[in-house]
Amino acid sequence: MRISFLGQGFDPTSPNSVGNKIIAFLSMNQFDSFLGISAFASPAGVKGLSAHLTQARPNFRDLSIIVGIDQNGTSVEALEEIVNLGISAHIFYQKEAPIFHPKIYLFEGRCQTKLILGSSNLTANGLFSNHEASLLVEFDSTDTDGNRLLNEIKTYYSTLFDFSDPNLFEITRANIDSFITDGVVDREPVRVQQNRKIRQSATRSINVPNRSTPPIPPEFRRPRRSSSATRTSIVQTTPDGDEKIYDRGNLIWSRSGMPGSSVQIAGTGNTNPTGGLRLVQGGFMVSGSVIDQTTYFRNTLFGSFTWNRVSSSPPVETTHVEFIVTVRGDSWGKYELEIRHKPSGEAGQGNYTTSISWGVIGDRIRDANLVGSQIEIYSPRNPNEPFQIEFT
Repeated sequence: MRISFLGQGFDPTSPNSVGNKIIAFLSMNQFDSFLGISAFASPAGVKGLSAHLTQARPNFRDLSIIVGIDQNGTSVEALEEIVNLGISAHIFYQKEAPIFHPKIYLFEGRCQTKLILGSSNLTANGLFSNHEASLLVEFDSTDTDGNRLLNEIKTYYSTLFDFSDPNLFEITRANIDSFITDGVVDREPVRVQQNRKIRQSATRSINVPNRSTPPIPPEFRRPRRSSSATRTSIVQTTPDGDEKIYDRGNLIWSRSGMPGSSVQIAGTGNTNPTGGLRLVQGGFMVSGSVIDQTTYFRNTLFGSFTWNRVSSSPPVETTHVEFIVTVRGDSWGKYELEIRHKPSGEAGQGNYTTSISWGVIGDRIRDANLVGSQIEIYSPRNPNEPFQIEFT
């Protein structure tokens, strides 16, 4: 049995990163089984590994992945990328406080076994550039000590290795949607914004020197989004029959796991559709801080519009704003929607004070069955153009 140290991130090259080892082992023909167990996964980490897993298919009988979703460490997009791999894949999740945190990458063949145990998650940074420490254990089929170690691991995690654990959930579209609906996983923009807060606030009063970081292979790099979201444009046909291009501006709000009350679907008990989209906090961050939903929409986003008082007791204000509405890639067109602001709604933690009334598209929103979907709202890139609402 040979045990070697895999260090990465502390030096600027890190040739012995866990990611490099996994890629190398997947290209070998002496292994026929791979199981990766990771606390977290990222879209870039999974997508970067996809080509190497595809190349390994002719040699490998079994390719399997188990990931955790605790602490918002794995996004919806990462799970969707795992589905696209077309291999055996499961989520481990429990409601109790202890989180799922192991990192095990096991390659087995008739004659050889390679086992990586350490701290590297199935993320691009975790595999290549984070400061990580792991051990690589290599042994052949006749090695008593190696087989004893592997047997101890497989015995301890027996219900993971045989996929019989009751807290394992196959990664399917239906299960992903269920975890979104229950608020267990978020979309990648929300997850990134939440995790960025610590970085943005941690270096304001401390002089932290710059440090070189190891490169990440191109296939593992996440596509960059510009500071004004993406360059995606929407083409709309004007009443005169001409086409007009509207460029998407900044992402100004998003929410995953849309409740039925905001998308015209009645819930259980006394929960009824509100007739509009509730603009709640939703964990959305701006400049490293979670928004104050009682002022952000009324004053920051739509404060420049003309508001009219429609009720004095309780006070209610309304204005009208143009939106282009897109649902699952299908552009529905441009609509002038009413925005209502009711300050008295702020009583109680997490309540909303502002909403967008669906109006003429209410029935269409209902028929689209958008419960559990992701919504994003973008500002216009150019003045006097509509905002954009996108459901995915």
